[in-house]
Amino acid sequence: MFGAIGRIVVRRPWLVIIGWVVAAVAIIMTAPSLGSVTNKEGPPPIVFCIGGGPS
Repeated sequence: MFGAIGRIVVRRPWLVIIGWVVAAVAIIMTAPSLGSVTNKEGPPPIVFCIGGGPS
């Protein structure tokens, strides 16, 4: 299997590069925007237990 992939890459490198570019563009076009998946309130506060506090 890897031998066949290697032969294709060596024989037609530009086709492989074009394939990667098309895949990257397709992922960018179909992925959700960053604003729609981030938490708008921010991360929860970090509470450190110091001294005799509960752990």
